[in-house]
Amino acid sequence: MVFLVVIIYYKLRLYDVGALELIKKTILLRIEMKYLLGVTLALAATMASSAEDQWTEKVKISEIYTGYTGGYFLFKTSKTHINPAKCSNSALYSVEPSKIDAQSVLSTLLAAKMSNTDVKIAISGSHCGSSDHANGKPAVSRVGIF
Repeated sequence: MVFLVVIIYYKLRLYDVGALELIKKTILLRIEMKYLLGVTLALAATMASSAEDQWTEKVKISEIYTGYTGGYFLFKTSKTHINPAKCSNSALYSVEPSKIDAQSVLSTLLAAKMSNTDVKIAISGSHCGSSDHANGKPAVSRVGIF
């Protein structure tokens, strides 16, 4: 960096010490700004990724619990459940009609269970279930059937 300052100094033929100090401060300010921009972008990317939905691998539906007042339901899959929002109880996944189209998801899961077809489940990275028995369980965002 000092070498760069010296080159700039001689190229511009500046012989004033004040001008050299001004060049140094300008270069240091640019380096600091690039560093701050990099840190800001890294933090923003970390925060964004922590709230993203996370998809399971292909799984089978093993249990479905429905009939709760309010239209929500719970279910379990054949493999270990994921829990990107760090919910307190990941034994079952929760589906709440206040957050997604629960009837559509229930229909898809019932079809997958009846036909023994694989599904992938998108689990919310930002919130957990909040209704009665769904409280504290990973919240489903979307379902794909394969």
